[in-house]
Amino acid sequence: MKNRHIYVALVGIALLGASCKSTGSTTVDPIVPEAPQPAPTVQPAPPPPVVTEAPVDQSALDSAIARAESARTHAVGVNASSYFPADWDSAETGYNAARGADADRSTAAGVQDAARRYNAAADAYDELYRKALPLYAGDLRDEVLRARAAAIEAGVDETAPEYLVPADTAALDAEDRYYAEDYDEADRAAHEALDRYRALKTGADAFQVRQIIMRQDFSGFDPDNFRRADEALIAAADAYEADAVADAMKNAEESKLRYDLVLKAGWASYAAQLQALARRERENAINAKADRAVKADFEAVDRVYTQAESAFRSSGYEEAAGLYIRSEAGFVAVTQAAEEKRLLAEAAIQAAEKKLAESEDAAQAAEVILEGGAR
Repeated sequence: MKNRHIYVALVGIALLGASCKSTGSTTVDPIVPEAPQPAPTVQPAPPPPVVTEAPVDQSALDSAIARAESARTHAVGVNASSYFPADWDSAETGYNAARGADADRSTAAGVQDAARRYNAAADAYDELYRKALPLYAGDLRDEVLRARAAAIEAGVDETAPEYLVPADTAALDAEDRYYAEDYDEADRAAHEALDRYRALKTGADAFQVRQIIMRQDFSGFDPDNFRRADEALIAAADAYEADAVADAMKNAEESKLRYDLVLKAGWASYAAQLQALARRERENAINAKADRAVKADFEAVDRVYTQAESAFRSSGYEEAAGLYIRSEAGFVAVTQAAEEKRLLAEAAIQAAEKKLAESEDAAQAAEVILEGGAR
């Protein structure tokens, strides 16, 4: 064990000596690892230059759109589609195509194409307007004249002739403006005249119904509606004088409606009264045996009575009233005819009986004479 320790020590000394020799003759630098080199920096490519386009001018397209819409409105105003339906369809096709092209506003070419289409549509509508205008003006003039005639027929010239003056003035103004080619104002004046004539006719119609109510003494059957109808008619006149023609028309219509309700209530009550009278006379006729004594005449009157009943059930009170009046008079007549026929029959019977009695008396006298001669 001791020898082993000595051996280890000797080996250690030998290794130390060898190490010293080596360091004495040559110097060895320590190995230092190299630092990593940074990767080369790649510069990004510069962005492409921005090309700025000039904005597309939209003003020409906006003007074309406004022109087409205005032209279309004018063509519609003179009923061009009714007078020239094929041309109207063609113009509408062009207009719709322009609206489709209008969706592309991003390019100058698209804007120019849309503007061209709108201008073409405007040209088509303008041509339709020129063609339809004289036809429209003529029809409107005829319509105004018919409205005036209807107002006069309703009695305006008799009940309120002064109300015709502003309507006639508007009609003449429309005529003058058409000749002067001031078409928009001509159209306005013509429609003013038309509205005035129609309001006057409605008011006159209401007044006529009122006159019937007063003549028949029907106002008491519906006094509330009668009062309110009077108020509406007065309001219509006031509005017309204030040139509020729409309000005048509205009040005149209300007045007419309420007067009609009063008249209907009056006719219903009146017809019911006449119905009772006709029924009573029908019973009298049957009791007088008119349905057998004067059968054909009774059946003719009874048909009128049946018509009256049907009209009454259908709320045709005015018609029913007239039929009840006829049937009542007819039943009275057939009752009288049956009575006269009965009296004639009784007289004939009495005459026959008298004649028979006289014959018997004569026979007896003759028998007496004969018997006397025999003695």
